[in-house]
Amino acid sequence: NYYKIFYFVIAGLLPVSLWIFYNWTVLGDLLGTSDKIHELGWTIKPSSEILNHPIFTWKGLSYFLSNVFKTFWRGELMWGMRRLASSNSDSFYVISSSLFILVSVFHSFVLRKEIDVKIRFIKLLSIIYIILSILFLVILSVIYDFGPCIYPSPELPYFDAGRLMIGMLIPFLILYLDGLRVILERISQRLNLFIVVFLISIFVSHYETVSLIM
Repeated sequence: NYYKIFYFVIAGLLPVSLWIFYNWTVLGDLLGTSDKIHELGWTIKPSSEILNHPIFTWKGLSYFLSNVFKTFWRGELMWGMRRLASSNSDSFYVISSSLFILVSVFHSFVLRKEIDVKIRFIKLLSIIYIILSILFLVILSVIYDFGPCIYPSPELPYFDAGRLMIGMLIPFLILYLDGLRVILERISQRLNLFIVVFLISIFVSHYETVSLIM
């Protein structure tokens, strides 16, 4: 089992390491973003000002997390400087994502139901991946002074674009669907997970289509 974990880690680190090596040798910095940062007018904050950020307040954190889940689901399409989004679907994205993930975590690690060790390990890795993805955006949000940039801006200094966390799609779906499954089993054994997921897809598609044509 330890060998499997080792191979898993190597498989994840190898492409990232090659990407960083390419950036360093070709572009001159680890992430290949120095030119973009310069053009946008961003500067690194002094360490004494990093904690002076609205994300460390309840209002700022809730705004950040809700936007992360909204854009993770629907993206950031704009038309005529208006965001193409539905308030109904946005509410569903935030509530269902938070609820189903918390239910999955509570069911697997607090109630400690009889779950296969491998499945629990996969869920643990999924949790860690989601947390690290969100922390990555938090770090990007707090270390920069965004100057004249309109996104992120000094007024809303948040990296809250869900597309930046698209790598956590599979871990997210593992916990999301598991939490939904647990809830459906508590409501009725007759409720079929696949049918409910299909209905959710129709709901989401309907509201996203409406937001595009309105």
